[in-house]
Amino acid sequence: MSFWQPTVLDKYEYTKYQSRNPFVLKLINGFYEKIRLIVKDLNCQSILDAGCGDGEALIRLKRCWPDNVAAFDINKGQIDDARNRLPDVKIETQDIYQLPYDDKSFDLILCLEVLEHLKNPSSALKEIARVTSKHLIVSVPSEPFFMLGNLIRGKNILQCGNDQDHVNHWNKRTFHKYLSEEVNVNKITTSFPWLIALCSK
Repeated sequence: MSFWQPTVLDKYEYTKYQSRNPFVLKLINGFYEKIRLIVKDLNCQSILDAGCGDGEALIRLKRCWPDNVAAFDINKGQIDDARNRLPDVKIETQDIYQLPYDDKSFDLILCLEVLEHLKNPSSALKEIARVTSKHLIVSVPSEPFFMLGNLIRGKNILQCGNDQDHVNHWNKRTFHKYLSEEVNVNKITTSFPWLIALCSK
């Protein structure tokens, strides 16, 4: 199965993190700070970053790292970048629909800005839920606010603000319903324009 479209994602990730717009940077920094505070309070001994991209999340969360940290993605270009940035982390090429890890292999799974790209997000959620023993942190764009934000910035106007590689869309209510099919949803918070869910097995 195809995870997502690498050429589109590469461009998107680079543009997002290299933005010179101070408002966009403030939103991104606020998003990662909220993730960091959640991870810090969990006191986990092992973390898997599912769909790690270029490693940005793990770099931002480095102060919260336990001894056992791993990551995977299906995009070779992104993995090469992540390995260069995080030489001490085991980063592998894996398909989120068929992971090689045993059940309950990690205390915490991070799945940040991944599910909106997937053709079958329910299968992906089931698989990453299988390999966590305790916690799962998932984030997705909060709609319609994410698309409205794009329109305000003059981005993706012909697509009504939708990024062309986003094939799934959730608001807080529908995201809770989707997650509840596989995991216990402890809380869903907003870091505009994203939703962040802390879940447990």
